Amino acid sequence: MLNKDLLSQVAAGQKQRNISDVSIRGYLYRMHVLSRKLNEIEDIRFTALEMDADGNPLKHSNAAQNVYKLKLPIEVETAQLLFAALSIDGSLTRKTRTPVNVPDLPADGIEQVTDYRNIAANISTVTAQTYQNYKSALKWWHEYECLELDKVGSTFPAEVDKAINCCIGTYKRDVASKRRRGVMKHKDGKSKYNLQGYVELCKFFIKMRPIGNRYTWMEGLFAQLFTKLSVNTIGRSDNIDDLRLELMDWENDNMTLKFCTTKSDQTGERTSEELIGH
Repeated sequence: MLNKDLLSQVAAGQKQRNISDVSIRGYLYRMHVLSRKLNEIEDIRFTALEMDADGNPLKHSNAAQNVYKLKLPIEVETAQLLFAALSIDGSLTRKTRTPVNVPDLPADGIEQVTDYRNIAANISTVTAQTYQNYKSALKWWHEYECLELDKVGSTFPAEVDKAINCCIGTYKRDVASKRRRGVMKHKDGKSKYNLQGYVELCKFFIKMRPIGNRYTWMEGLFAQLFTKLSVNTIGRSDNIDDLRLELMDWENDNMTLKFCTTKSDQTGERTSEELIGH
């Protein structure tokens, strides 16, 4: 029978599953980085994090065991200092993993202070998209509520949102300048599929033969079919993996495929009505 306790569990599950598990794992990793960064800033760590009786920062439980407990909602100044720290941290990039050495402020006057407003101008830091993703994670963490992680939800302040957006706008211009000067790579993410590479892959797969008991004839057939479906539908591996016979059809001389969901349309409101033809 339906009862309040049962429906409360269902409602809590709906709230927690508002985004995919993959996105949650990504957000938790970014919150680990953000909370660790707050703990490294001596001037604000006691006002930004929850501490135990010995002055050590407390952590959440289970999947969020690497995330320090923030005092929510976060203050505007704390958020600004946090994102300032992210903007000069060269250790967060995937390739370098080398920390940036922040110079000390000169004691012989303030005429050089303007040089310290952009001390990471010649350092490779995270991409503008990654920088913005940290804000998304912080906003999600405010609103997320989960007893298993020992996390209580909180409203994300509009003033904090506005302050971080200002940081993001400035950071995007900084990254553009670094790319123009060759400090950071001009391009991020994946490259376009090379036609010649695609042809060579198909040739390789069609020539694949069984090697002892390690491989079968199906290896090359599967690889070739999977590659052709992925390239010709511009589909991600998850989408191709979900294709079933009932989603395939013919329209005149075109074979059509229907994707129930995609990365940009996880509810299937648009994608499920669209047909991709070949």
